[in-house]
Amino acid sequence: MIPFIFIGSFIGAYAVHLVSPAILKPLMLVMLVLVTTYTVFEKNWGQRPEERTLSTVKKIAFIGAFATVGFYDGFFGPGTGSFLFSFY
Repeated sequence: MIPFIFIGSFIGAYAVHLVSPAILKPLMLVMLVLVTTYTVFEKNWGQRPEERTLSTVKKIAFIGAFATVGFYDGFFGPGTGSFLFSFY
């Protein structure tokens, strides 16, 4: 999964370079509030779900999800670990 996270974070870092600072400042505030809200209301932390096998469709969905989390990490950064715990 690391290559997909790396590619996503590289694209996110490049995308933040393209966004105007006038748009980026309010966007960062909104993103920070959303991540804080998600972190406060996530109730499953520390629980170990039972292991299940994944279908090919779910594997592809997880690859997309990890690339999306990588994009978020490259674009914004704070709170990325909260999302990774959701997949674990």
